[in-house]
Parts: sequence; C-alpha cells; structure tokens
Amino acid sequence: MSVKRSKRRLTDQFLNSIEVPEGKKYVWLSDNKQPGFWARVFPSGSVTFYIIYYVHDGETHKQRREKIGKKSDRLTVAKAREIAAEKMTRVNAGGDPQTEKDRLKESPPLSQIRDEYLEDRRGEVKAHIEENRILHGKDIGKLMPLPIVSIDRMAIMAAIGKIKRRGAPVSSNRTLSTMKRLFNFAVTYGYIQDNPLLGIKRLAKEKARQRYLNEQEIRVFWDTLDKLPGVSPHTSAALRLILITAQRPGEVCSMEWDELDLDNNVWTIPASKSKNEMENRVPLPPFALEIISELAGQRRQSEQYVFPFYAGSGVNPERHLQPHSISHAIRRNRALFGLEPFTHHDLRRSAATHLERLGFGLVVERVLNHKRPGIAAVYQRYSYDKEKREALDAWATDLHRLIEGKESKVLAINQG
Repeated sequence: MSVKRSKRRLTDQFLNSIEVPEGKKYVWLSDNKQPGFWARVFPSGSVTFYIIYYVHDGETHKQRREKIGKKSDRLTVAKAREIAAEKMTRVNAGGDPQTEKDRLKESPPLSQIRDEYLEDRRGEVKAHIEENRILHGKDIGKLMPLPIVSIDRMAIMAAIGKIKRRGAPVSSNRTLSTMKRLFNFAVTYGYIQDNPLLGIKRLAKEKARQRYLNEQEIRVFWDTLDKLPGVSPHTSAALRLILITAQRPGEVCSMEWDELDLDNNVWTIPASKSKNEMENRVPLPPFALEIISELAGQRRQSEQYVFPFYAGSGVNPERHLQPHSISHAIRRNRALFGLEPFTHHDLRRSAATHLERLGFGLVVERVLNHKRPGIAAVYQRYSYDKEKREALDAWATDLHRLIEGKESKVLAINQG
C-alpha cells in the first residue's frame, strides 16, 4: 500500500492540505500520536480512517486492517482517534478486532436467545407469563436485534435504569432479574462466555405494600368499574373476582373453564399455575358464580380461558387477559376512581384484610394459598376446604353489604 508516514498529528487542516500525487488512487497517512491510527486520503479530498495492526500467527506476524469509517461531521478526526485508541488497547491485550467482527456476524441476535429461553420456561406458567411480558416489552426492545456477544453491561443497565427513573423501581428490579436469567441461559448453552450482569444488585429497595381499600373505597371501586371508558366487561369482571376470591391477579386472568367445577362450586388452580407450586382449591361463593355465569353466557365454544385475550381481529383462543392489562386499566383511570392510588394486587390484600375483620384471621393464609414454612409444609396436608368456603361465603355476603352501603354487622367466628 502507498504509505506516507507523517511526522505530525492528524488534524482536519493537515488532511485537507494533502494532495494525492497524479496517477495515485490514494495515499496513506499515519498519526504520530496514536499508534495504529491511519487515514486514507483520496484525490477527491475524502478521508477514511482505519487501524492497522499486526497479529501473531505462529512464528510470523500478519498485518490486519480494520475500517473505522469515513470522515464526516459525526466522525471527526478526534472521534476516530478515540475509536482507534480503544481498538488498539484490545490489540495490545492480545485481541483481534477483525476476529471480533467475525464473531459478531456469527453471533445470533438476542431475540433468538429470548425465544429459546421462553420456550425452555414454558412449563413454568406463572414465570413464563411475566418473563414473556418483560422480554417482549419496549423497555429492552432495542437490545433484541443486536448480536448477543455485542451486548455489554452498560447497554443493559442503561435500559433498566430508564425504567427506574420513570418511577417504576419494582419493575426495574423484575426486569433486571429476568435479564440475569436470560443471560445465564445464554452462558449455559455456549452463546457467551460470561454473564455481563453477574454481581449486579437490585436498583431499588422494595417495601411490602400496605395499601388496601376500606369499606367506602370498595363501594366506590365497585360502582366506578362500569363507568370506565375503554375498559372491557371481561376486565371489570376479572378485577371483581380478584376482590371476591382473594386470588392472585395472574391466576384469575389465566382461569380456564376446565378448572371450574360448577356442580360443586369450586375452582381448582393447578400447581403449574400457582406461585408456590401447590394446587389450590378455591370455593366459589354465589357472588363469584353470578359473574362466572354471565361470562359463560358470552363464551364461544373454542374459548379455553374464562378471560380470553382480545386482539384487533378478535379473540386469540390460545391467550388470556394479561395482568398488566388490568393493572393498566386501573392506572389510567385513577382520576375517575378518585381514590388514593391502588393496584390490582391491592384488591387481593383488601380481601385478606376484610377477612381478618370478619374474624377469619386463622384461615386467611389458606385462602391466599401462602406456602407454609418449614416442616409444616411437609406434614400438614389438610385442605381447609370447609373453612375456606365459610370464609369466602362470609366475605361475599359482607361485600354485598358494602356495595349496597349498609352498616357493618361483624359476627364473631368460632375458629377453635
């Protein structure tokens, strides 16, 4: 190659002054400040920046050339020198930018790893639903087309940091945890050598929520549901059933018709859907059955879910209403509710709180299907179906009273 070794630092003024000798297609100029940084100048005056370096190949040295880019307003001499310095640092450490470039071409995009990971997690229903939402969301969507080997900690944490800064600290923690598991999966299957998120702690401390709806707030919530613009009857029904049954939003949203025994008024949540991986039999009080009966009248034969997923073209029979959709329905209508902010999870906490008010404190943990600690989880197998039915029937009756605005008449419950 035609080389002219300059004795000065490459600058705009210097490069503009270069005249390519007649008959030459271009000249090469090296920078006397940054080793390996070169410029190729053409007769037209255009300039392209490169790094030129050597790699060891057994007993010989091979020259390699890596293009940085064409000089422009964005790629100035100073910027090109910075890039050259970074690349030459890797060369001096034994790396080869050309080999790394080849690796990028061969590396699958993060979206491919995401799809493989979600397929691997499909059996863990609750986790799969939440992770599917996070990994297909907009917050980290820009990372998905990128080769996985090119994605570093800075890029991932920049996306997660935006979630925290917009006022969603818990969501930022959940996204971080999901991305850690995704990159662990990539390490396990050999797509990358190390997890860039290893050692990163949660961005925000999480406090146990205390919010629940008092009697008056429940009345306002119930009455307002039917007046919310853009909220479907299925969404309203799901929110009401969370409050009536005290079950988790994700479990209610994914309720299937085959899980309902309407002859015995029981909903069986399979272990695969339950957070603690334990089957949960939920007695259905008449109040809940009224809502389910109304939904049954609207059911299409092909619908698997009680709360089907509605897309623009109609019902998707393989999907169900998503918890984040009912959460969004509450959040975007806060002004219409006129209450202190609350979430769909707070409806479950409200039911538990009012069950305690009614005297069912010893049964609440069973209704909520919380995992029992220690050895008790192994040996205490009693289902508490009878006690749970008494509790939820009493709560449904009291809920009727709250909605109608009547005075409280709490009965003493004998749990002994």
